[in-house]
Amino acid sequence: MTCRFLTKLTVVLGVTISLFSFQAAAWGPTAQESIVATALQVLSQLYENPFRGPDVSYEKDVIRGALVDRAEVLNKLSLKDRQSVINAIGTEIQLLREMRKYGVGSYFSYRMGVLACLVSDVSLPFAFESNPDSRRLLALIEEDIDAHLKTFEMTTRPEHLEYIRNPVSYFKERSAMHRDAKILIAADYAKGSGYDGYMTKGGQNFFETAVVSVADAWYTVFRTEGDTTDIAPSSQARTWYLVNEMQFLLTQKKNFLEAENVYRQLTAITANDQEVYERVGDAFYAFDTKEGRERGVQEWDAALSMSGKSRQRIQGKLAKHYLDLGDEYFEQTLSPDAPTDSLQQALDSFTKSLEYDRSSDETVKRINETQVAISERNERLQLAVQMVANVESVLKEAEASALADQNEEALAKYEKAILVAGQVSSEFKEQANAAKDGVENANRAISRIIRKVLDQAQEQIDQGDQLVEDKSFEEAKNRYSSVETILKVVPDREGPDAEQKRKLIDESKTKIDDAERAKVQYEELQKSQAAQAAAGGTAAAPRAPRR
Repeated sequence: MTCRFLTKLTVVLGVTISLFSFQAAAWGPTAQESIVATALQVLSQLYENPFRGPDVSYEKDVIRGALVDRAEVLNKLSLKDRQSVINAIGTEIQLLREMRKYGVGSYFSYRMGVLACLVSDVSLPFAFESNPDSRRLLALIEEDIDAHLKTFEMTTRPEHLEYIRNPVSYFKERSAMHRDAKILIAADYAKGSGYDGYMTKGGQNFFETAVVSVADAWYTVFRTEGDTTDIAPSSQARTWYLVNEMQFLLTQKKNFLEAENVYRQLTAITANDQEVYERVGDAFYAFDTKEGRERGVQEWDAALSMSGKSRQRIQGKLAKHYLDLGDEYFEQTLSPDAPTDSLQQALDSFTKSLEYDRSSDETVKRINETQVAISERNERLQLAVQMVANVESVLKEAEASALADQNEEALAKYEKAILVAGQVSSEFKEQANAAKDGVENANRAISRIIRKVLDQAQEQIDQGDQLVEDKSFEEAKNRYSSVETILKVVPDREGPDAEQKRKLIDESKTKIDDAERAKVQYEELQKSQAAQAAAGGTAAAPRAPRR
């Protein structure tokens, strides 16, 4: 099957979207990105924006897959040599053809990038060979191609894209010259000419072959028409593809909603596979949010209800989860804002953990520690409750004394309430707030009493002044003298009230002296008037005493 398209190509160079640390196996990172970008140009002449969904481009995910750590891919797929890689390419193409039916998304595009990585590597001599000389030559080729990539001129290629029916035959045809090329390349590097020998032309040819091969592989995936040689992927292959897609979406893309969409596709294919749903639980749990962990636990519980060989391992994961959760609740109790049931939640979690792993001495220890902590906390709570009750009782007594105008007694009781409230621990928020309210109420009551006492003292001074005007000097001095007695209940601690107290006392003492002088003057005047009256003279009207 062929498909015609334009014969002019432009090599896309200088693309530097390096999303993973690169471990070389064949092409260098610069060449690999250019291969993918150029193959994308080729494919785009047949399929407009092939790696694009509604309002989003997935081309970066293609690049991400193309720059994947080759060693990790080869180890994961147990690929040991070039032939096993070619077989894996055929299997991957058929799987991606099937999964393309679900649409193009981040993970599909990423897997297409991984496919491009393997296909392009097969196109290069010395790739996937284990002997040291081949590895050394491959590293030299990789470095030199990256350095000379801008000199490549790709202007022609076959006028069709090829549907890859048989990967073995396809790559055998395209690597027919590899044996001779490897001999010439080895000789060039051995004598020191290196890239200036065969690779001057060969490097560009290898690059062009890689571009064409990647474009052909992608075309084979995207083409909707089937082929008699197509082998439908197994249900297991599709299942694990979706599991891996969920893991990719959760760990790499941080897209919980899209992972849930894939989960629905997964359950439609496989509803009862313990290992599958264990892995799904792993993926959700690794999302590392409360929602993700809860979904992970849910899937582990579901997997545990299925038959399989992973029961003990899943129980271990659940036991660790509840042990960690119990630790979190226990840590919360150190905060004053902790929920009142944090210790009980911790105990419940530790108990749940023990249900999954009854051999855990550590969990038993945590349960015992938590039970002791609960008992001790309850004792502290009862003490705090009793102390708050004491505060409220003393406040009521103080209020009664204040209403009876027993100011000194009332102030003493309010001060006692403040002292008791200060001993209430901040550990229990409700009791701590009640104690705080009690202190605020006591301080407000103290301020009212002090203000009332200061007013009473001022009133005695004002009444004394009126008595002086009325020439009742002794009574006035009694009023002035009572000021200091009245003000004894006002605390001497620094503040406006203490300053006002001192001023009133000083004023009352001055007033006493003034009243005494006024009394003496008034009495002398009375005597003078009496003497004048006795002598028959007329006395002058007495002057008001000087204040």
